[in-house]
Amino acid sequence: MITTLNPTLNQKKYLIAAIFLAGAVGLHLPQTNALFVLLTPYSLFATGILILYNEQKREQKVDFFLLSTFCSGFLIEAVGVATGKIFGAYHYTNVLGASILGVPLIIGLNWTTLIYAIGTLLDRWQTHFVCQAVAAAALLTLLDVLIEPVAIYFRFWIWDLGVPGLQNYMAWFGYSLLVFLVYFKLKLRFQNPLNTTYLLGQVLFFGLNLCIIYFFAF
Repeated sequence: MITTLNPTLNQKKYLIAAIFLAGAVGLHLPQTNALFVLLTPYSLFATGILILYNEQKREQKVDFFLLSTFCSGFLIEAVGVATGKIFGAYHYTNVLGASILGVPLIIGLNWTTLIYAIGTLLDRWQTHFVCQAVAAAALLTLLDVLIEPVAIYFRFWIWDLGVPGLQNYMAWFGYSLLVFLVYFKLKLRFQNPLNTTYLLGQVLFFGLNLCIIYFFAF
């Protein structure tokens, strides 16, 4: 008897949560640190693809928006790395895997999934699309406040001055605001029951890592 692997929604949620939790713990254990650093880009890829694959609204404009977000996110990073004029002076290490123009390919996917998930979350707030876009961009920028110290600690990327400046957060807000304005103006309204779990997983991963770094690593 042949059966197909078709996990339930709850199983997918548990899988996403388990990947983020395992990463947060495994990165700090001496016995598993090297392995989990190696697995970082693969776990980001797995959770990102799982989220996008479970989008229930299959329309051409949805696919075009997601592809455009990937390309624009990757492009702004490439220009930023090359010039230091957008986010500030920084460069990526090899921790996040294969790169083009000095930018890991996984970064384009990460921009896409974060914008996708936060956009879906703010769809629930019924107000003017500009207000939605501003709130979404603010949430994404706040998430980067969590991301930066963890990424620096594990050397995902390195800032020339050691830490990001205000310019970095202004760029995060500005770029994501433009993307969110398009998203909410077009009323794409993605439909994905895994988005909340994914966002909570991101907050759990970086928040828990940040706590471990500041309370135990120093």
